[in-house]
This record gives sequence, structure tokens and C-alpha cells, in this order.
Amino acid sequence: MRPLSPTAASGGNSQRSVFFSITIIIILYLSFDPTFRPTILLSFSLSPSMLSSHSSPKSTNTHKSSTSEIKKETPSYGVEQCGRNFVDSFGTINQLPLCNDTLSSLHYGYRESYNGPFFPYNIYKQEICNYQWYDSAQICDILQASNRLLIFIGDSLLRHIHQSLYILISDNYRNGAVMTDLITDNDLKLGCQCDTQYNDQKFEAQCRKYTYANYQGEQQRFCPSWNNQYIVPSLDWYNGQIFKENEEYFTNILLQRIKIEFFNKAIIFLNIGLHNELLPDFVFPIVHQRIFQLLKEAELDKTVHVLCITVNTPQDNQPDEYKIRQSPKLNQQYNTELHKLCESYPNGRVFDISQITNNTVSHDGVHSSMDINLAITQILVNYIVELDQLTPFQQLQ
Repeated sequence: MRPLSPTAASGGNSQRSVFFSITIIIILYLSFDPTFRPTILLSFSLSPSMLSSHSSPKSTNTHKSSTSEIKKETPSYGVEQCGRNFVDSFGTINQLPLCNDTLSSLHYGYRESYNGPFFPYNIYKQEICNYQWYDSAQICDILQASNRLLIFIGDSLLRHIHQSLYILISDNYRNGAVMTDLITDNDLKLGCQCDTQYNDQKFEAQCRKYTYANYQGEQQRFCPSWNNQYIVPSLDWYNGQIFKENEEYFTNILLQRIKIEFFNKAIIFLNIGLHNELLPDFVFPIVHQRIFQLLKEAELDKTVHVLCITVNTPQDNQPDEYKIRQSPKLNQQYNTELHKLCESYPNGRVFDISQITNNTVSHDGVHSSMDINLAITQILVNYIVELDQLTPFQQLQ
């Protein structure tokens, strides 16, 4: 099949001139329209032979123009457009079908070049597919319609996804992951912006001290229509002492909330392993298997979904101290065992981010950039829509 391209049609120089003139007019129009917000799809459904044509930056030019005001207002802290480079990273060919199996298409997706577009892949139809990019109001409606308690248990990798959810529902890409109203140091407030909202080492981890992943206030400030608190503060559950403390809270508080407030429905997001040398025999019994056991004892194992999230793929700039105990080989082995374990439970699923975090930008070789974290979180929202079979009508009620 011949790649689709504006210049592929036959015609003389006059036709090309007309086409480029129209294109320039459209781009100039969009660049002066501050209300322009493109519908974002993370990739597109074309045969692999057509990727070189459709992964070109041509489709992202309008977005670059439309965010010109944002670039002026937002300082550059690692991500030039403060998280809005996902258009360049993932592509915007909108006319192609959405992925109908979120987890599988993420698992089989791939990236052809360093920091190039990520292509979710529908293994059943042998084609690339799209995810829907939802705006803040839609995400609020989706989570309310789903009516599940969202519980995040893990380390910094999961905390960054948790933070990204607050960025998305607040529609605040600059500093929506941190509680800036509590920060009195102006230098720190300026430092906790864009990509460094996630940086646990910047300013001696001061940004993490104010993260919304630990927020316990009213969530209606982000989603005014909510009549409940859908997002639970993060549970750091990766060493013995913390595990014991969190198990009591998990059993006595969260499981009761699931039963009383959410009609036995919840999603538990699990991402643990890096702090435990990627040792399945150590991590799984005290965390994953224990959580499945507690759910069964509470008779919630058929209604509460456990989404086991794999660890990120390490990048070339990974610190030397981690290259042995968090090597690509150990990483792959851990993720393989995670698939076997979680998929053996009827309510267990695996959210495999090893491909979407592979061959891309990382400030420390371990954690993902803001763009990737936002994309991962959007895919989680796609999963919730798919899980609860939400229709567009239901999402907007």
C-alpha cells in the first residue's frame, strides 16, 4: 500500500502551491486561536509499512502553533511545553480506530526510534490502534460514572502516575502535581514545575513533600460534581515496616470504604519492585499475594480489580549503582514473573509499561518524563472506560 501523503497526489506545481498556501493559512489561524485544544490520540492504526510517513511531524505542526502562548507563559523545566509535547511523542492521526483492548495493545506496542512515536498494537487485528486523550472534565465524569475507589500502592514510579492524574483532572500542567498553596519558598515553588514536579532529588526531594499523591483534602475542588472521594492517597508499600502499617489501614479502612461507599467496587494499582532488587520471591508474597489474599478474605476478590503495573525499562543514562541490581535482564525477568502471578488471579490484570517507557527520555535513566507519565495515566483512564463499558453519554452525565 502506498503511504498517504499530501504530496502523493498527482498534479503540477500549481496544485502543490495551492495546498501549501491553504496549510499555512490554517496553521496561522490556529496559532491565534487560544481556545484550540486538539483531540489527542496517542498513535494510529496503519500497517507498519506506513509508519515512516505517518510518524512525521507534519501532523503536529498545528499543535506547536496552538501552544505558542503556553510556551511564553510557562518556564522550561525539562519539558519545553510543560507536558504538552505528547503530540510530538505519540502522533495525532485522529481518523483511525481506537484500541479495543487497552492492556493488550499497550503490551504489544512499540517505538521505532529513540523518543519517537509509540504505537499501540492490536495483536488480534494485526494493526496499530489509538487511545483517546480525555480532557479534565471528561476524566472527572469517567471516574464518577465508574464509581470505583482508586487505590495506589507502590513506590516512586506509581507515585508519578498518581501525580499525573491530579495534573490531568486539574488541567494544570505547570504545577498540578504539587500543593503550591502550601509552599512558602518562592524558589522552591518555581522549581517544582513541569518535569521537576516528579523529580524526587531536586531540592532534596522537597517537591515530593508537597505532592498531591498524598492529598487528603476535598477532591471536589478538581471535580465539582463529585459527591465522594474517589482517589486514595498513595500507599508506599515496599518494605516490611511500612507494609505492616499499611496493611492495617488497607484492611480496616479501605476495604470497609469499598464495601460501604462503593458497592464493593475498586481498582488497586500496584507497582513495586525497584527498591527490593527486583526479587519476585521477596516482593510478591508480602505485597501482591497478600493483597489478593486480603481481598478474598473480605469477599471482594470478584469485584475489586488489581492492576499490576510493570517496572519501567531502564535507559542508557541509568546510574552505575543501579545497572547491576536493576539491569535490563532482571527488569525483564521481574516483569515476566509479574505477568504469570497477576494473571493467575481472576481479578488480576497486568498494565505493561515496559514498551512505552523503552527507548525514550528519562532524566535519571529510571523514571519517565512528564510526557510519558501523562500518557500512561491517560491509558489508565482508557482502561477504566473499557472495564466499565462506559459510553460517551455515560461519561458526560
